[in-house]
Amino acid sequence: MVYADRCAVVLMFTSADSRNNHIDKHYIELRDLTLNDKSLKPFNVRLVGIVWDVEAQPYHRLLRICSERVVERGDNHQTLRPDLTIEAEHEAVVGQFLRNWTAPDPQLFDELISVQVEESPREVLVKIVDGLVAYLGLTRPSDADIDSALGKAADYKVTTPYHAPAVRAGKAIRYFGVAPEINLPATVETILSAHEAPSATTLFKHLKAVDRVTAKPHITLAHEKHVAEERDSHPDKDTPGLFETLWNTCKSLAESTSTALYEFDVTLLVWDDRVMALALDHLHPKQAGPAEIVLPEEVALYLHVTVGTKNEETLAFESRGIVRIAREAIAAGQDGEHGEAGQAVEGGGKVRWLRVQGVSSEGRVRGMF
Repeated sequence: MVYADRCAVVLMFTSADSRNNHIDKHYIELRDLTLNDKSLKPFNVRLVGIVWDVEAQPYHRLLRICSERVVERGDNHQTLRPDLTIEAEHEAVVGQFLRNWTAPDPQLFDELISVQVEESPREVLVKIVDGLVAYLGLTRPSDADIDSALGKAADYKVTTPYHAPAVRAGKAIRYFGVAPEINLPATVETILSAHEAPSATTLFKHLKAVDRVTAKPHITLAHEKHVAEERDSHPDKDTPGLFETLWNTCKSLAESTSTALYEFDVTLLVWDDRVMALALDHLHPKQAGPAEIVLPEEVALYLHVTVGTKNEETLAFESRGIVRIAREAIAAGQDGEHGEAGQAVEGGGKVRWLRVQGVSSEGRVRGMF
């Protein structure tokens, strides 16, 4: 709460960092506080919200940025500390907050100040200060004052004992994948705007209308069951096979304290009557240094991200089948800009695809469950 002359400003942060549990109930309670608290009656109370651009960012970009900040902060927190194992418990906690985030109702606030997750602490603080100065008519603090405040915040050290959570938020890792920082709706809309594909447009409109566009997309790389099957059938038990080597590479990347981003190209939009997917190629490190990810042929053939499924009864796993059929048809000679082939599942209708050029994205390798 900030006091200036006889004005009281209640600041409400919708956090995009380690905590993010603000819900409608909390917003309403704050508004009721400003209206009904007798101790505030002498003041000209204003409720100002500081709102991060959570809804404008792909989920996995938000999760990565927040996770990097938790890791950078280290043990300087009472409860949320980095877990550098493949389970990354801190990410499971942050992910819960991100998924439960509720946008504030502008009608409950006198002013909303927008800040961006990707901005530095100084950029964020300057936006907040400038927003408050403009709204309240205050004198702006000097740059030296702002830097001093940032320095004091950076020097803060926790003084209370560490309390580990009683219950873990994460689960045992079953596979590794790329967490793509891709805006699926915008990507598909861009592709469809350049092509005549009525059936794809109809399915995509349905996916959006019924909220079936994948919120947390992933690109499967190495699954524990494939590693186990390979070990059982591999004649040389002392030499890791392709899947085990891939698993070990992914594990090393997931446990690293530095983030390695991998780029990939979107090469096909594939769909039938039940599911839509983006087929992917050319997975490679964004910058020099991180290990090359060598994919077994079977993984490379199926490499994709699920855009969405028609209903709850349709499994996302079906997207693997339609990508396989499209790739096999293209390998057999269907090399035009679009094409169609047989069914992937009974009742799924023909598999159709569009070639995509000039669309790429990126992501990091994470353990998933």
